[in-house]
Amino acid sequence: MKMSLTQHGEIMHAHLRENLDIQDIQDSKDSLLDLLKTSEQIVFDLSAIEEIDTAGIQLLVLIKRESGKQGKSCTFVNPSDSVKEALDLLFLSELCSESSR
Repeated sequence: MKMSLTQHGEIMHAHLRENLDIQDIQDSKDSLLDLLKTSEQIVFDLSAIEEIDTAGIQLLVLIKRESGKQGKSCTFVNPSDSVKEALDLLFLSELCSESSR
């Protein structure tokens, strides 16, 4: 997974690219958890995720849970087709918004 960051006021926008799967899940996990330390409100754009597996979905759920524990806002937007398909299969479609607000 690759990530580019943009700060817009108090909101951090993280644009995730390439794959979010078991092969690089630990590095991705560390990067995303570190990002929670930097901002109170984070928007993750998933439009450029090419492949995602259940490990990647578990990571998104973990990030959402950890942000809540820390009292921070975390939103996943613009899911790619592969993300939508994986979320639908796992009945987790509500995890993502179709677009940023």
